[in-house]
Amino acid sequence: MFFDWTRLRNVMFLSFVIKPGSVEGMIEAAVRASKRAIYTSFKPGAGYEPRCMITCLAPNDQIVPLLAVVREHHRGREPPVVSVQDCEATVAMFSPTFCKVDWRLFDPGTLSWEFYGEKYLEALKDLKPAQGS
Repeated sequence: MFFDWTRLRNVMFLSFVIKPGSVEGMIEAAVRASKRAIYTSFKPGAGYEPRCMITCLAPNDQIVPLLAVVREHHRGREPPVVSVQDCEATVAMFSPTFCKVDWRLFDPGTLSWEFYGEKYLEALKDLKPAQGS
């Protein structure tokens, strides 16, 4: 579950991919970033991958402190990858036709979703073009 971040003002999504040099460094970077953010997502590299990705929804005035976390935790010759999401453009490109959730399919009693896979599969088969078209 996520909240309606589009209602927040003066916030940004800042993502960065860094190579902290150790698992402990990854965790330390994520913890430090989370102290400056409303929401933080941490995605460690798979297996022995030395990189991790941290994404923060943070107040606009936290960009400099978050970039300090990047600078202090990144190791290696390649520069870190840093991106700031253009929230206005993201919302403008959002298509409710493709990205909406039908909350009627969620059962709050069991905290589970209903999924009619067979029904959806049959509907997709009906969309398939006829052979030779």
